[in-house]
Amino acid sequence: MAPEWSTTAARRNGILAAALTLFNEKGYEATTIDDVRQAAAASTGSIYHHFRNKQAIAAALFVEGLAGYQRELLEVFRQNPHARDGVPAAVRHYVDWCMRNPALARFMLAGRDFEVREATTAAVREMNARFTAETAAWRARNVERGELRPLGGDAYLAIVYGPARALVRSWLAGRLSAPIEEATAEVASAAWRAVAPPGELP
Repeated sequence: MAPEWSTTAARRNGILAAALTLFNEKGYEATTIDDVRQAAAASTGSIYHHFRNKQAIAAALFVEGLAGYQRELLEVFRQNPHARDGVPAAVRHYVDWCMRNPALARFMLAGRDFEVREATTAAVREMNARFTAETAAWRARNVERGELRPLGGDAYLAIVYGPARALVRSWLAGRLSAPIEEATAEVASAAWRAVAPPGELP
């Protein structure tokens, strides 16, 4: 017999997976708790045991998805302390994460409905504060060594991740004319060229 915690975790994950599919197919507003109950083959009591309401389900998807992405990306930076390697690796990781989690990426890129945003603001702010502190320290070390252009955090994020985000959106929509692996390599290379100091370019 499986441990109770294992069964409970599996049930919670099943509810989240069913809700994610419905949010992507029908939209957050149009999806009801009963839709989730039927799709997850769960009882109403089981759903409310794990989540207070639909808002809490969507909030869990967003917060847990963001936490997983940030955790992996921080490891990429730890394994690649130098910007020449780290910047392209970060771009590749972003695309790879979205390819491994296409439904979650679609949901997160669609933006949060007002009530989901309301439910996740505090948690996301706290997570982003820790994440930003570590990534900013990584950038600062590279700037100090002369291995990265001194850019503000907002500019850096827009330059490095903006094109990658656009690439993923096109991939999710089925609009890419080239293999995504090929396009990712080009975008990663372009991101590095955009933030590299003159002495680091070939």
